[in-house]
Amino acid sequence: MVIQQGQQDITGGLWMAVFVTFSLFLFGRRSGIFLIILFFIIGGITATLSQKIQIPPSQKLLGTPDEFLTPFILIIVVIWMFVKGRADAEDEIKKQRLQLEVNNKEIQLRNKDVTDSINYAKRIQYAVLPQEETIYRRIPLSFIFYKPKDIVSGDFFWFHEISKEEYILVCADCTGHGVPGAFMTVIGSSLLNQTIIDNKIFKPSEILQELDKLINFTLKQQKDRDISVQDGMDLTLMKVNKTKKEVVITSAKRPVIFIRNKELTEIKASKFSLGGMRSGDKLFNEELINYQEDDILYLFTDGYADQFGGEKAKKFSSKRLRELFLDIHRLPMTEQKEKVTKTTADWQGNLEQIDDMLVIGIKL
Repeated sequence: MVIQQGQQDITGGLWMAVFVTFSLFLFGRRSGIFLIILFFIIGGITATLSQKIQIPPSQKLLGTPDEFLTPFILIIVVIWMFVKGRADAEDEIKKQRLQLEVNNKEIQLRNKDVTDSINYAKRIQYAVLPQEETIYRRIPLSFIFYKPKDIVSGDFFWFHEISKEEYILVCADCTGHGVPGAFMTVIGSSLLNQTIIDNKIFKPSEILQELDKLINFTLKQQKDRDISVQDGMDLTLMKVNKTKKEVVITSAKRPVIFIRNKELTEIKASKFSLGGMRSGDKLFNEELINYQEDDILYLFTDGYADQFGGEKAKKFSSKRLRELFLDIHRLPMTEQKEKVTKTTADWQGNLEQIDDMLVIGIKL
């Protein structure tokens, strides 16, 4: 009898230890302590009933109160633990969901602030750069296809009418795109104004030499500095004289396509970019063309040819771009722009645009 009682005490103690441990572990300090106290109260009641109620051995169908109540209590406790655990899990999910909603709202607000700022930067960029309508009025037989990758662009065009008979047109691709590229376009436009309009430098190769020096100076690109900005731009500049029927082209790393009588000629560019750390003198050669009626020139940045697309998600390529120019060069300029726009849209499909795009066509 004593051994049986001792076994019951040991079993009860083990149950109690397990119960206390899991209560504190699963439900935390406050809920665990409440559950332990409840267990002690119910256990005390069952123990008291067991001592007071004496059941003859022949009538022990269910056993003593503690023998049949303890499993019942444990079942209730397990069910309560399961329900409580589910409720706590649902509460935690609700808290996480609410936190996600708060975080999403905060991200949306920040994105809106950033987008609003970039849209305002776009207004500033468009105010600084020449308007397409201005160029169309001065050069009626022309088109400009301009498609920034982001809201603002690192590509830009620039125009200045020296006189009624002469004008200068620039097609430029700055380092980067988006906001960093847009900063460079503002710098480039400002330096072109300073060089051509203020300083009256009209010789194309000299303009590029001066631009290169000014970019180095403005961005503090000096060999003896530990930290310097390596940004710059690739640029094509053409000067047209209507009286002489001459066009002079000079370029920093951007070729020009010239088409006459259905024959395409690629005018090679200098191997130097404008700006960046210089190693020796940079030379920008000039190409003189005595143009004829219906001759056409195409100036462009690298974004169009570098765009991925097609069935195999490959680059459009310079070869396809030259073929496109040959296919469209006899069309009216408005239709040429439509073809250029549709071709890249069809090629790109659902893929992301990887760079800013700028294509300028001029019929001389």
